[in-house]
Amino acid sequence: MLAGIFFNSRLFLYFCIMKKQISIFIDFDGTISQQNVGDEIFKKFGLFEPYNSDLKNKKLNIYDYWKILWSSLPKDFDDTVLNQYLDSIEIDPYFKDFVEYANSNNFPITILSDGFDLYIKRILNNNGLSGLKFYSNTVEKDNGSYIPIFNSASESCSCFSASCKRNHLLNNSQEEDILVYIGDGYSDFCCVRYADIIFAKKSLAKFCNEERIPHYPYKSFFDIKRTMKDFIAKNKYKKRNISKMNAKRAYEWE
Repeated sequence: MLAGIFFNSRLFLYFCIMKKQISIFIDFDGTISQQNVGDEIFKKFGLFEPYNSDLKNKKLNIYDYWKILWSSLPKDFDDTVLNQYLDSIEIDPYFKDFVEYANSNNFPITILSDGFDLYIKRILNNNGLSGLKFYSNTVEKDNGSYIPIFNSASESCSCFSASCKRNHLLNNSQEEDILVYIGDGYSDFCCVRYADIIFAKKSLAKFCNEERIPHYPYKSFFDIKRTMKDFIAKNKYKKRNISKMNAKRAYEWE
């Protein structure tokens, strides 16, 4: 009888481990794309500074920041000009291979961006990746002008992202999912507090170091795939207690 109880307990534990779902969330600008497209559009065609510095120094909120940048584009700027530029944008050379790896292991991928749909869609399409789910801000045309729309703004989320990445991450995962987050910049600062496994470079890596948030440094998706294969093979992954606590508080605030 005791042996049967022990066996059933082991079996139950085995299935609990097997049912752990790894869900992957990825920033777009500077992470999937090799350039920060949302910055480069305005550096090339409109105005970028001093507004970007004002945003980082908290003299400007993220919503006004994007409105100013889109309004800075000249009148002769149109979709033709934009698309010619977007067609020159390259993505991380190992990203498509990483997507295939995730798909083969049934790890869902969701792109979380504070950028805009009109360029994310085109770049993904150009690279045969139109099937990937993504969340971002949107842009509408009004009398030839581009108007940013913030469909996913959240008053309770105080970060550098108008499209609340935290909410998208929590709404697209289950409580016991292992949440992997991959990013590089300011718009990722808030979101990593809710993730269990973090891959960070550039400004995000610096932030994680300063805040003592455990993370894996990376240069490309080749590094990420290799690291993930290693810790999955060794079963060295679990939920962070702090991420669970932060998620609980976020639900209470909402």
